[in-house]
Amino acid sequence: MKVSFFILFLIISNFCLNAISSSNLITSNNKYKIIKCLELTGTGREDIFKINNPSFQWKYKNKWYELADPDKGISNDWKVIFKKSEINLYNSVTKWSRTIDLKKMFATMNFPTGEKYVYKCDYIKKVN
Repeated sequence: MKVSFFILFLIISNFCLNAISSSNLITSNNKYKIIKCLELTGTGREDIFKINNPSFQWKYKNKWYELADPDKGISNDWKVIFKKSEINLYNSVTKWSRTIDLKKMFATMNFPTGEKYVYKCDYIKKVN
């Protein structure tokens, strides 16, 4: 009986620790994380993102572009949804969608043609 309570305690503790670590993956309040995602399925292209909920920026040709704020530039075309450990992006003009899993550190990019790219992501900078 004591062993089953101990096992139950370990399972609940592990669940709580996972929930706490997932909640810290997407930052807010002037903290941001920068990740680099390397495309693995063909082109070898890299994308760099700065994450600070509700801000989500993409670095393109050495310039940062805000995608989550509808009042700034190209973001009118993008919808950005922050979840616990995941960010979903959708471009309404090109019909591209991207999912970034910050817990597993991988991303996928889906195109309306059915083509799909897979990315491996790594943190390159965390700023508190």
